[in-house]
Amino acid sequence: MNKRIRLFEEIITAVLLLVTLFPLVHYGELAGIPVPKHFFHGEIDAWGDRTVFLYLALIVSFPDLG
Repeated sequence: MNKRIRLFEEIITAVLLLVTLFPLVHYGELAGIPVPKHFFHGEIDAWGDRTVFLYLALIVSFPDLG
């Protein structure tokens, strides 16, 4: 059972790293592209710029901030 927990922790760590690093690596390519930043009942009701990805990466990396 301990090996399963360890594997699960490693998978979660890899996903968190990808979610955090992807916006930073591709940040320059996102200039001028609208990004949905808020949803209400499944509909997008607010748009933002590429900094939304940085905010999402911070929220995922530090859940106490959200």
